[in-house]
Amino acid sequence: MSEQRNVPFEVGRYTVHAEVAAGGMARVHLATVAGPFGFRKVVAVKRLHAELAREPDVRELFLDEGRLSARISHANVVPMLDVVDARREVLLVMEYIDGEALHRLIAAARLQREPIPIPVCVAIATGVLRGLHAAHETKNEHGESLGVVHRDVSPSNVLVGSDGIARTLDFGIARAAGQNHVTRDGVVRGKIAYVSPEQLHGLAVTRQSDVYSMSVVLWEMLTLERLFGGEGDAVTAARVASFMAPPPSRHRPDVPRTLNRIVMRGLARQRQNRYGTGAEMADELEACVPPASPQQVAAWMEKLAASALAERRAMVASCSLAATTRKPPSRRAARLAFSLGAAGVIALLAAWAWSPRAGKAALATEVALTTTAATLASTPVFSPPVMTAPVSTEEPPTKPSPAARTPARTAEKVSPAVTATPPSPVHAPVEDDEAWLRARR
Repeated sequence: MSEQRNVPFEVGRYTVHAEVAAGGMARVHLATVAGPFGFRKVVAVKRLHAELAREPDVRELFLDEGRLSARISHANVVPMLDVVDARREVLLVMEYIDGEALHRLIAAARLQREPIPIPVCVAIATGVLRGLHAAHETKNEHGESLGVVHRDVSPSNVLVGSDGIARTLDFGIARAAGQNHVTRDGVVRGKIAYVSPEQLHGLAVTRQSDVYSMSVVLWEMLTLERLFGGEGDAVTAARVASFMAPPPSRHRPDVPRTLNRIVMRGLARQRQNRYGTGAEMADELEACVPPASPQQVAAWMEKLAASALAERRAMVASCSLAATTRKPPSRRAARLAFSLGAAGVIALLAAWAWSPRAGKAALATEVALTTTAATLASTPVFSPPVMTAPVSTEEPPTKPSPAARTPARTAEKVSPAVTATPPSPVHAPVEDDEAWLRARR
């Protein structure tokens, strides 16, 4: 199984929280992603088991699911948002859907001995069929069909949301053109009780194989019975290969005859006798029985899964609250950030030092300093460099009285050369000129 880690923990820009489901290939966790200006979003992450992440075939199969699912955009398909390939973790990031898996809803209805309303069954089936049709029609960048086949349509891969919309998910073993991982011949992919006869015998699968699997799911929703269930895969495979499915009305008398006919055509053993596309079967179902509205489907789902939904919503609220009070980065992250910053500074200094322009600038600065020092050394003691007129050696006159100062100032003629250059603060005259020169040197 995947490596047990204390939650929450960070992988890339995502904070992984509590586990909500587990399977043979991966675990599903709640996670949060935060951004600037208070942005927060709760997502679902599918986390590949650690021991499987070390197997190249399984790793490519997992990454193929992310790449393929990201190409499918439809209201009845769970959106794929991101793929994270970290050193120890491989994550598929999906939209979090508030709802419950169909296999749990069927089990709850069976436990309560309460048949699922036929319009609800039709609404769920038509939604999944239209989502599968969108997957089958997926094209690449050049407009060429990818030939997508899900190959694992089952109640556990159908999610009924609190908005009343049924969505298909988990394209983990889907087949499509251009995949990096190639399924070996003779290997059966999918849950044995829901695979088509041609898939069981290792023959080529098409979109009609998914139509067959969805017909099995619809039969079980209507009857609350397992169609091909058995003790072990061998017994189940034998039943799929040889057992002729009875019409659902044999277990539920209120199923209309026309609905019987649609289900049995979808379960035809020869695929050429089935519906050609999922959309074609969905159209006939809607024409036979008006499907329940999303509000009616949501009310039915909330009634059956009230406790499970309340528990999961509390977990989502806890994740959102934890995202608002995220602790500062760990010491390891801080050390890494400091090391990267220091390396960047050193690189910039090295580039500046070895730059030709920087070398010329340094040389020019050195020459300028040398020239200034030589000029100061050759300047006469009683002639500071900033003064352009000779300094008078006569004794300065005594200061006149305030009364006589104004007429003397107007009559006095001051040399323009002396007044045009005010004394610089750097070269301010000092009492002792020799001390001044020594200080400058």
